[in-house]
Amino acid sequence: MEKKELWLALSALGLAVSTAAIAAPEKAGVASKVNPVVEGQIKSEESRVIFVGSDIFRDETIRTGETGQTHLMFLDQSSLSMGPDSELAIDEFVYEPKSNKGAITLSSAKGLLRFVGGAASKTGDVTVRTPLGNLGIRGAVVVIDIPGGGGDVTAYLLYGDELKGSSHSTGVTKSVKANEHYVILKTDGRIETGPIPPARLPEILDALSGPKSAPPPKGRAVKLPENYSGWLRQLSNQDSMEQIQTDENINTELMNRDIDSLAS
Repeated sequence: MEKKELWLALSALGLAVSTAAIAAPEKAGVASKVNPVVEGQIKSEESRVIFVGSDIFRDETIRTGETGQTHLMFLDQSSLSMGPDSELAIDEFVYEPKSNKGAITLSSAKGLLRFVGGAASKTGDVTVRTPLGNLGIRGAVVVIDIPGGGGDVTAYLLYGDELKGSSHSTGVTKSVKANEHYVILKTDGRIETGPIPPARLPEILDALSGPKSAPPPKGRAVKLPENYSGWLRQLSNQDSMEQIQTDENINTELMNRDIDSLAS
């Protein structure tokens, strides 16, 4: 009887461990900037507060408040900034470091986003699903403006290879390959493209910048990934990392060196 009970106990433990392993969320990256409060929620789990250095996961929805902002670094060295009152779901994230290939699918119902392509966008389109259609990003820096109350979705190709838009209602697809051009998904199913008005660029970038990140609560240790300095080295294109010591410096480098990283 004792052996049978022991076997049943070990079987139950093995099942529990196996189930936990299966249910464990898949890491997609890390939050490198948070200001002042950002929340994340993985499927039906309770929402959590995201701090600087917090991991982010596949199937997680990230939300910023009315004054919130965050900057996310993905494992493939893609990065994404979220402006105030924005929402983003990481629907798919696959990255194979050995081949340096991957796939990313994101979705957003509202907000202002800036995506900087990493390895995944150099071998295929990164897809961003919006209420009016899908956007495809290939090796590019793109800003996306999705009105929360409805309205046209506008995406700006600041730098890079290609930005593509596809309408849900009409199936029409158009793309731009010239820097500083836009793609607008119209509410009536049309797609417009053209050059970004020069006066609009500073406004776009200012909306995604902000003060330095709020620190995590006292007593909460934050450990960045071991390869984080490697990401920053590529982003800064420098031989020395001595000047990147604080969160404020890190985020300044991230904001100013994205194009250098993309071009490398």
